[in-house]
Amino acid sequence: MTMLPPLPPLADLDASHLTPVLAQVLAQIFTSYGLAASPSATPPVAPIAVAVVGFEGPRSGLLALRLDARGATAMATTLLGGFPPESDAERDDALGEWANITAGNLKTRALDPTGTFRLGLPVVGDGTAPGTETPARLCFSLPDQGTLEVALVLDQAA
Repeated sequence: MTMLPPLPPLADLDASHLTPVLAQVLAQIFTSYGLAASPSATPPVAPIAVAVVGFEGPRSGLLALRLDARGATAMATTLLGGFPPESDAERDDALGEWANITAGNLKTRALDPTGTFRLGLPVVGDGTAPGTETPARLCFSLPDQGTLEVALVLDQAA
């Protein structure tokens, strides 16, 4: 694993500081689930689903996964042990869990050395994700299986 520079104090942190950490978190998650994903400059063209997990603590914000139809099915199928989702509800539940896994790993690795952050419950909706214009936006290609965009938004420090 590549050593990353130390993060600034939470009050000075912006989402772009967390992009390298988020990239490492995602690479580890993809590897542990056997999901072939490679960085891409192209976000989903026709996103159909977004899974969002909010967090609160010394800094608040959200993490959003936005996927096209093939990406949503591929990621849900991976989490469901190789079985395609039988319904949109089952797909959405799996996508919410992906967002929760990603946010939880980011929280543990970068935001929460003292246990002061709380994650919200995942919410899954249509393909509109807030904050996708932020500097902390990563896109991935799932070879022959669609695209994924991950956006991280931090509220302004108090």
